[in-house]
Amino acid sequence: MPSRDNTNHKAILYRAEVLARFFIAIFGGYYVTVLASSLLALTLPTPRLDALLYALTTGIVFYAIVFIWVFGCRSFKKVFLGMIGLLCILYGTLTHFGGSL
Repeated sequence: MPSRDNTNHKAILYRAEVLARFFIAIFGGYYVTVLASSLLALTLPTPRLDALLYALTTGIVFYAIVFIWVFGCRSFKKVFLGMIGLLCILYGTLTHFGGSL
């Protein structure tokens, strides 16, 4: 029979992980949306204003996908490392195309 302290410790760890995922989803989703929308606005072969409006409109979709992915992934390590990797790839691609934040 598990001790009460052990179950309490597991509950605290679970709540901390959910809170960490929430912060990763909020802040990571924001930065992914900013970088992906900026990259999309730079690379679309349409007039500048149309590309900007399209990129800003699709930013909502980027944010929703990241939020769902953060809470849908089983491993917290995959979420954390995946978010860092995605942000690095997006930032590197954006700076390659001459964009800045």
